[in-house]
Amino acid sequence: MSSSPRRHHVVHAIDCNVENGPPLDFSFKHIETLSDLQNEEPRPGKIKYKISSSGKHLTNSLRINNNYIKNFDNFTEVVEKLLDKPQYLSWLDLSFNTITKIDKVLVNYSSVKVLYLHGNKIQDIEEIDKLESLTELRSLALHGNPIADKIGYRNYVLSLLPNLKQLDFSAVTKQDARLAADWRKMGNAKKLKSPRKKKQSEGDQ
Repeated sequence: MSSSPRRHHVVHAIDCNVENGPPLDFSFKHIETLSDLQNEEPRPGKIKYKISSSGKHLTNSLRINNNYIKNFDNFTEVVEKLLDKPQYLSWLDLSFNTITKIDKVLVNYSSVKVLYLHGNKIQDIEEIDKLESLTELRSLALHGNPIADKIGYRNYVLSLLPNLKQLDFSAVTKQDARLAADWRKMGNAKKLKSPRKKKQSEGDQ
């Protein structure tokens, strides 16, 4: 690809819990698919990567930001090949790619605490519903997606994911959580549905 990846300031996680080693860093690699990671060497960092006896990385964090990834195809296969204990993946940065949909594959990683998807192309706010079962999720970033421009976006997210402590790098207060819960009880979340889904929901009643 002739053009260079977008150069955005990379914000480091304030609550990244790296138990075994530093984040495996594939940022700014011109990667178009997740499968491409298998043919790339991660960026060297200040702290040397730890490798297991099986040749896989001892880390629970992946940084794949600022590339050209469109979807989550082959996510499971790639993570299992890269990480020694993929089931403990807890920190994932896919910000500043071209992702349009959140894939349900993420719910298979119940240890995820930090998820960065900001700066992508997610348009349907109901894509966030797919994250509802990630009860360990504490920090989520979605700003810079079309969904973040919708009126009620923050309340929608906080009422759906009540365990969040941080949304779009902004702390979630107890008052924020209460107001969001009340907002949903008033039926406001349904108003943000796409016209097609609204009609389908009404037909099911």
